[in-house]
Amino acid sequence: MLHDFSWVQYLVGAGVLITLYYLAVAALFFRDDLKRVFVPHSRNSLTPPAAEEPVFNPFKSLEAFVNQIEETLAAAGQGAGKPALLDALKPVMVGYDGLQVRAYRIAIFNKTIELAKKLCGVGISVAELEALV
Repeated sequence: MLHDFSWVQYLVGAGVLITLYYLAVAALFFRDDLKRVFVPHSRNSLTPPAAEEPVFNPFKSLEAFVNQIEETLAAAGQGAGKPALLDALKPVMVGYDGLQVRAYRIAIFNKTIELAKKLCGVGISVAELEALV
């Protein structure tokens, strides 16, 4: 009886059985996801509810803060010394809550150092900026 099967028939049958097995396992494992795809819901459930409060966008506030730093440094100009520059930056730095986030702090300090060198010709260190906060 086993001699009546060719290797091609055996491999096709084994492939079909393995495929059916993995489809059954996937159907059991992803049952909830498949229900969500094949059972249509009303369109209202797909749209997110309107936000009650305005959504805080950290990148917009970060961009506004960097612009404020640039304006402060531009107002100080080339003639400002390091102490005057740090005094001008202190109220700006203290007023921003995003400096509590380490990634923002590093990016802001690097941008401030770059702008101070470009706009005022003054080199500021990270330690001096840390002292402001």
